[in-house]
Amino acid sequence: MLKPLKMKPTFKNYIWGGQNLKKVYGKDNAGENIAESWEVSSREEGLSYVAEGEDEGLTIKQLMQKYGKDFCGESIDEKEEFPLLFKLIDANDKLSIQVHPDDDYAYINENQSKGKTEAWYVLHAEPGSFLIYGFNEQLEKTQLREILKNGNEIEKYLNKVECKKGDCFFIQAGTIHAIGAGLIIAEIQQNSNITYRLYDYNRRDKNGNLRELHIEKSLDVISLEKQAGTGKVQKFFESDGDNLISKTIANKYFCMEEIMVKSTYQSSTNSLLNILFIAEGHFKLGDMFCNEGDSIIIPAGMGEYILEGQGTVLKFYVPKQ
Repeated sequence: MLKPLKMKPTFKNYIWGGQNLKKVYGKDNAGENIAESWEVSSREEGLSYVAEGEDEGLTIKQLMQKYGKDFCGESIDEKEEFPLLFKLIDANDKLSIQVHPDDDYAYINENQSKGKTEAWYVLHAEPGSFLIYGFNEQLEKTQLREILKNGNEIEKYLNKVECKKGDCFFIQAGTIHAIGAGLIIAEIQQNSNITYRLYDYNRRDKNGNLRELHIEKSLDVISLEKQAGTGKVQKFFESDGDNLISKTIANKYFCMEEIMVKSTYQSSTNSLLNILFIAEGHFKLGDMFCNEGDSIIIPAGMGEYILEGQGTVLKFYVPKQ
């Protein structure tokens, strides 16, 4: 019988990470800073594993092989790579100004099947914290190339968006973006790790070397349109009994729902693999207890499931094409 699967993440310690994922969600990296917690990942450089139960220690790929369609459902091919990566980000310091390629560019230039379209949900925001989303004026490629020669001059042309807890952003491949300091972000994305840096504040890695930039590839893929006033997703909540649900983001790669649970949330997988993240509160899911910061896979074949508790849950899934 298929059951919910609580996942154990892999941690990434980049130079901008901190201790907030430990303080807020109890993520422990043996005292080391955590920049990213790869909660649901099938990537070899950052695998996540089943944390408990009869499938403890299995990877997503192994689950796909073991359960096939009962695990993957109608929108994920069990013979292909898992299409999503879900992670938590602690921006103790600002991230590099960057851009990601689309599928076609990744296939031709990186020999990878997926580009990187992603979405952010703000879990925590210090006062005055902001994100970078697009440019604040229309630019030409030759103009941007000259701007990048002067390093930090690019900051004058970036669209800065102040944000608060609960804000959502959809970052389509080709959009210049960055996460500012003082934020904890839940990120759902295509299963890709291709990032092109345009500017990194002249920071050095642990070996004292300047971090690599990718100017030419960035110029190949970047959208130069003005995007001031855009980026933050408008949310509309609908009642579901005592609960409130916002179907916040939907595209061909993934869907995101935000669910404010009063006491009980009953749902169905609809033959799709569901990923749940407990953003706030504590829940019981069958015989499993779920705490803040837990990520759970609901296999597609489970069908109906019930969450008992109070708080906020994020749900992710790949839609039927």
